[in-house]
Amino acid sequence: MFLSLSACNTPVSKSVPSSSVASSHTQETAKAQDLSNITSLAVPNKVVYVHNGIRTTYTNENPKFQNIIEMNAVRQTSTLEALKLAIDSATVAKQGDYLIYEYENNRYESVYFHLMSSPDNNFANWVANVDGKNVTPYGNLAPVDELLTYLKR
Repeated sequence: MFLSLSACNTPVSKSVPSSSVASSHTQETAKAQDLSNITSLAVPNKVVYVHNGIRTTYTNENPKFQNIIEMNAVRQTSTLEALKLAIDSATVAKQGDYLIYEYENNRYESVYFHLMSSPDNNFANWVANVDGKNVTPYGNLAPVDELLTYLKR
C-alpha cells in the first residue's frame, strides 16, 4: 500500500542529508504518530478539509479550528487497529471528503482522515499517517455526519 502525494496536492518535506545542507541546520525526518488513539495526536498547525479535491484550510486563528479537532476526536469509540485495506492512491483526497492534519517544520507526518457519512459498513472511516510512500490505515472511526455538516457550512 502506498499513497502518492502528488495525487493529494499536499507538499511534503523530505529529509536532507547533512552533506547537502549549506548551513549548520539540518532538516529532520517527519515522525509518524501513534494512530491507535487519535485523541492523543499533537495539535496540528493546519487542519485542511478536502471536498472533491477542493481544499479549505483552517489555522488556529480560525474559530472553527478547535471545534473541528474536537468533533473529529469524539469519533473514536475504542482503540483503533491497523486495517488490511488497500487504498487507491490515484483517488485519495481527490474525490470524497478528507480531513488532513498538517504539521510545520517536518515535526510530524500529515495525518489523513477519510470522512464517510452513515451508514459506514466497510471500514471507510480510516485514519493514516502519510510519509510520501507508505500508508497504514487505522480504523474504524465512527461515521462523521455531524462533522461533515459543520465543515460544509
